[in-house]
Amino acid sequence: MIRNVRRAAHAAFILLVMAVAAAYASEVDAPPANLGITTATPTAFADAAPDVGGSQTPSAADPGPADPESGGARPSGGALDEVPLYDPELVRFDVDCSLDFVSSGVEEQFIDSFVATHYVVDGVLGHACYGSPDDRLLDAWYWLRVVAPVEDLAALILFAGYDAPSNLFAYVEPLVDFEGVVSFQMTVNLIAEHFGEHEVPLTVAHEFTHVLTGSAAQLDRSVDYEDCETYFEGEGCYVRGSYIARWTEAFWGDWIDEIEPGSAEDAVAAEARCDVDDSFLGPYAATNPEEDFAETFAAYVYSVPVDSEGLLAKYEFMDADPELRSYRERVVAAGIAPFPVAFEGCG
Repeated sequence: MIRNVRRAAHAAFILLVMAVAAAYASEVDAPPANLGITTATPTAFADAAPDVGGSQTPSAADPGPADPESGGARPSGGALDEVPLYDPELVRFDVDCSLDFVSSGVEEQFIDSFVATHYVVDGVLGHACYGSPDDRLLDAWYWLRVVAPVEDLAALILFAGYDAPSNLFAYVEPLVDFEGVVSFQMTVNLIAEHFGEHEVPLTVAHEFTHVLTGSAAQLDRSVDYEDCETYFEGEGCYVRGSYIARWTEAFWGDWIDEIEPGSAEDAVAAEARCDVDDSFLGPYAATNPEEDFAETFAAYVYSVPVDSEGLLAKYEFMDADPELRSYRERVVAAGIAPFPVAFEGCG
């Protein structure tokens, strides 16, 4: 699920940081070399890192084997692609990490359920800027990195976890600064692990697509609904040739005319679509093209078996795209066996 953008708060925070940095620079002969506010210059402070031991500080030296039978738990090591999974010394200065900010995507009664929020720097999980590191959140991060290489996580700057009896298992929020640069926060409900060993891997793979398809190269947030010539998802217009624009054209046909982004009626309409169209993995996939793409991607990368002609066609769409196919190949290379069917199905 992708949530609404928090433009004003994020942009205001950036402006505040810039003002503080400018004031600091004016009082000293030269600013310290490690003072930075951009994603291109992440800063690591040894004295800022929490003291977390045991499995919460995986070593980058030995990635360890994945469980080939079930996907199981996070391997004993701490690196994928020879890049550390987690470095608690990494911090950022370009995003607000207060509870008020990071919890804005959940219902008010769940705000106090937030367990931890980490900075993410160039695809590596960093310092816990709110709360304390939690093994369940680190497991979720591992599964995200199984699917996505670090370069595809460059725009992800916050990774958070909460533990609440909510049916919202995860969500992604785009953060747009005052210059229009788009970054993201991903939040995972840690209760998801109680719904089966495959729920967390499938959930974070689903959410990764919202980062992938929500980039400025894919989604033009400057185009209004009236001027959109592809598909307008409530926040912007998908660029021609983007994943969702091509997906919509290939698979949504007349269904697209029924979509009203953000409408409470979408869930009812999705159930009706699911009743008659077996190309969806479930009612949630039938909500709109981006959720259909996300659900199908999660199933595809973990080789969940499908048999309807519509779903096989969607798998073929992904298999024909070198980038999308590469994510599945990463999972296979990690030695993770195909997941069993974990979706409701339609039709």
